[in-house]
Amino acid sequence: MRRLVSAPASPYNSVSKQIRIRSIPMKKSFHVVIEKDDSGYFVGVVPELPGCHTQARSMSVLMKRIKEAIELYLETKKESSVKSNFVAVKQIEISI
Repeated sequence: MRRLVSAPASPYNSVSKQIRIRSIPMKKSFHVVIEKDDSGYFVGVVPELPGCHTQARSMSVLMKRIKEAIELYLETKKESSVKSNFVAVKQIEISI
């Protein structure tokens, strides 16, 4: 028959755990208007953030760059001061 013996408490055996509180990043979405210019570049503009735009040869690179542009914009401006009046981008069809 085995007997269970607990080890004596020692200051060297105890490990103090620190709880780190991480700030959970907020998710926010922005509208991006994308056009293709005469040179074949995709141009992305964020209407909610005046002056926030970028361009690239491919759509995938454009999306990476526009995310970077938005992050840089928000770093330089306080997010609380970013107010959106933007409503939507709509496509309309007319007969010509």
